[in-house]
Amino acid sequence: MNISLKLLLAAVAGMIISNPVLAANGNSMSETRVKQLIVSEIQTNPDAKGATGATGATGPAGPAGGLTLTDASSASLGTITQITPFGATYQLLTSTNHIVSLTLDGTFPDTEWIYYSNTDCTGSANVKADSVGLAYDGKAVIASNNTLYTFTTTNTNGISESQAGINSGSHWNNTFGCLLYSTIINGWPLTETSNTSIGLPATIALPLAITR
Repeated sequence: MNISLKLLLAAVAGMIISNPVLAANGNSMSETRVKQLIVSEIQTNPDAKGATGATGATGPAGPAGGLTLTDASSASLGTITQITPFGATYQLLTSTNHIVSLTLDGTFPDTEWIYYSNTDCTGSANVKADSVGLAYDGKAVIASNNTLYTFTTTNTNGISESQAGINSGSHWNNTFGCLLYSTIINGWPLTETSNTSIGLPATIALPLAITR
């Protein structure tokens, strides 16, 4: 039963008990009889509800979701989507919706081996693929030797698909450096990019900090 109705019936009961003249036909009504009437009313209208109250005022906005990585100049680097064990590397979603990894010292860890068209790790850059038509998120940023790359081509769904017939002369290995690799590969063509093009400040000031 609606709480408001209960309170109302209780109030009426009190009025009748304390003011016998309010009883039916001008005769006083015992407390027991009043209780019987209240119980009868509750049983007859168990789902009775009062009128809907007015809508309350809108509450304040809640805090923004997620954690943000900032540098020493308070510049936002992006929303943190992943942290490796012990906080060594952050994966960020930047203001331009690029996905990039960044270490605690402000550098970019190698995320793929890059295959170059020339034998000295210069020329056209590519990521090697096992076959043709494999998908890579077109907003992912590839880092190698602290150089940033984005995918040269993406489809209407924002996906970059691996291609056949890419000439390779060498590739960069983050342990051994530039190695000869002269062959034809499947892969994703890359375009060199900059911090500002992917939503990061041109210079990242240390130390980095996590904020809400």
